Amino acid sequence: DNLDFWELTRGRPPRRIPCVEHRGVTPRMLRTLLAFLKKRCNESGIIRGWYDPRTGAMLHYKTFNFHHLLHWIIKPLTQRLQCSFAEAVCGDTALSTPTSPATTPSLKGVSSHRVKWFVGHWWGESLLDFTKRIMKHAGANEESYWVCPLCTNLYECSGLAVADVHDKAGIIGLHALTSLKVYLSGCTGLNAIEELEKGLPAFQSLTQLELNCAYCWELQAVEELGKSLAKLRFLRTLRINFSDCSGLRSVGALGRGFAALLSLSHLELNFSSCVGLATVDDFGTSLARLEALTTLRLNFSGCSRLQHVSGLGRGFRGLRQLTTLGLNFSGCTDLRTVDELGRGLVMLVGLSTLEVSFFGCSKLADLDDLGRGLALMRSLAILKLELFGCSSLARIDELQRGIAALREHKELGTLEVNIV
Repeated sequence: DNLDFWELTRGRPPRRIPCVEHRGVTPRMLRTLLAFLKKRCNESGIIRGWYDPRTGAMLHYKTFNFHHLLHWIIKPLTQRLQCSFAEAVCGDTALSTPTSPATTPSLKGVSSHRVKWFVGHWWGESLLDFTKRIMKHAGANEESYWVCPLCTNLYECSGLAVADVHDKAGIIGLHALTSLKVYLSGCTGLNAIEELEKGLPAFQSLTQLELNCAYCWELQAVEELGKSLAKLRFLRTLRINFSDCSGLRSVGALGRGFAALLSLSHLELNFSSCVGLATVDDFGTSLARLEALTTLRLNFSGCSRLQHVSGLGRGFRGLRQLTTLGLNFSGCTDLRTVDELGRGLVMLVGLSTLEVSFFGCSKLADLDDLGRGLALMRSLAILKLELFGCSSLARIDELQRGIAALREHKELGTLEVNIV
């Protein structure tokens, strides 16, 4: 009776889905799995007849994690059927119709469309917390999610590149995947992302990658991440968020990595409040190789140790296709000079949108080269420049002449300059 899964399968044979990347679970399926688990609990939430296979302790509904799920549900159910959990519970029918709120939801099918999201987790995470996380992400949508232990055939293992499914979520061969978003924000104890760095090259067809490591205060090294990125040759859009990673000291190796991405057209990098960053020279000069880049947004706000950005200016000289550039240096209280940056902007012959913020850069004393550069940017249609709080600026005559020359040449669609 302890291993009766009829409520999950309804007695139907599994629906075979040969391609591992097409197997997915939906929020409704996860809620049904929780309902199945809930029925096995007593009034205190203790799961009757089940125990921790490692310690022998009783299991509780709220703390039932992926280790327990693998031992008590996934393995017993899938071993007999020789398939993944997702295939076992969806049956051989098409998508089920929504159930009424008064009834237990039915696991009649998985989403017929391709899996949209790849979900990471740790094996000690409770199924309840994991389901809440998925439901919050999905909102009102019934999206399809790839979750390693639920979507991998553990007895075929054709999709796994690691053997120990107890301790690792697995690196799977999703060679057809084109878009990947990885969220590690708030993992305050994370000091390295080695497993992610090793796994990224497996996604050989990626065209869009978003990595969020915000608020990972102890994260210090991203050198291997740069090497991994260099192998994603088809990548066209890259967004990385390292905001509030105060332990980060250098991003030079990261720049050298994405310099190999010759197809990259859209790049957004957020290093806001990375107070350990003192220089971005190596990182900046690496930009010059991204000749296909059309959109670049860099956020260094709150990087209080940053004194100059000369490397960025040198890197701009190779970006002849760039049409949109956003630079945020607000709160860089040690930033003293941007001369090289101004000279680099002149080389952006196709630039139509420029947004730059020096808000609160109290030691910035000279913008003459920036002004002279603006005067020569004939393609510019939108200019937004924030200089509030730049208390050390002795004069802005050259900047004003540059803006005037720009306006004489063509009518700007948008001009916002804040100087106080």
